[in-house]
Amino acid sequence: MIVKCPACSTLYNLPEDKLGDKPRKMRCSKCRAVFALARRSADTPAGYEEFTGQQASLPSEFAFLREAPEPPAPPVARIIPAPVPAVSSAPPKSSSVSPPPPQIEIDFDMRSQAPPPPVAARPPAVPAQAPAIVIAPSMPVRSQATWETEDPLYLDEYAVPEHTGRGQVAGKIVTVLMLLVVGFLVWVAYRNGWSLKPVELPDQIAFALSDKVHESFPDEVQGLDLTVDSRRVLTGAGKNKILHVKGTIYNTNRTERFGIVLRARLLDPLGTVRSEVRVPCGVHIDDETVKATDKGAMTGHYLKNGALFDCRVYASESLFFEAVFDELPADYDDSYTVVVQPVAARLPG
Repeated sequence: MIVKCPACSTLYNLPEDKLGDKPRKMRCSKCRAVFALARRSADTPAGYEEFTGQQASLPSEFAFLREAPEPPAPPVARIIPAPVPAVSSAPPKSSSVSPPPPQIEIDFDMRSQAPPPPVAARPPAVPAQAPAIVIAPSMPVRSQATWETEDPLYLDEYAVPEHTGRGQVAGKIVTVLMLLVVGFLVWVAYRNGWSLKPVELPDQIAFALSDKVHESFPDEVQGLDLTVDSRRVLTGAGKNKILHVKGTIYNTNRTERFGIVLRARLLDPLGTVRSEVRVPCGVHIDDETVKATDKGAMTGHYLKNGALFDCRVYASESLFFEAVFDELPADYDDSYTVVVQPVAARLPG
């Protein structure tokens, strides 16, 4: 049978013959804790009878409940005479030392509550002191040994060896690695606005590892897809470089959109935003107008009565857009990236 220490949970394979109907004390070989153990059985232990209250008399093991205790044995007194002094031929000398008094030895049972008073002895003719009483106790009856007084059984040789094979270690390592991967993917999804797409997973991981902040866009812009078709670098009136970007916006929804606002960003190779403009769609600006525009004045070409032109895209149709960056960094080259996204739109009704 398998036995577990209640203190340290060490397992032992204990043979069946080590336990009987009575409890037995065990000592753990690891923590040295002592605990009692008994066989669990539905049968009545050997030598015992189940008492149901219907028996005419109590079982033999409960006989002490109805029998009166035996009276203690009376003490036995034994008088030991005092030794007689030797007779000397010399005349007696007066001395104050009296001969030793006789001794009385009393045997009594230590199980009694108190010894009875000693039996008085007749005083000798010679004046003497009071007799000394010597009490010789009888040997007490040794009580029967029980399981509480027995020495515990040492369980050293019955310990179950702990299995720490390489398979278990490898399984734990694989489990830890899987938990780390799942946790990393959850963190990537959180950084990308709880969006995780297998096709865009490398870009999403790169975004999660960067210091960028995820942006959430309104539901009205969902279903608007944009592509950048071309980009050209022109020289403005102030000899400044101007980037002219053209693209297409698609409405994949069955509902038309209007009041669409696009945001165009110019990113360097490290992903840092170097320039940003907001434009509508459906507004064309020719190259001569772009070249003649002063630096920083291109925004006014997208305004009508102080507001952006109303860009409207019907259901399942497309429309062009143009974005102009009239101030480029000095180190601009083809490694820079242009990202255009819809940031606002309205639905009819």
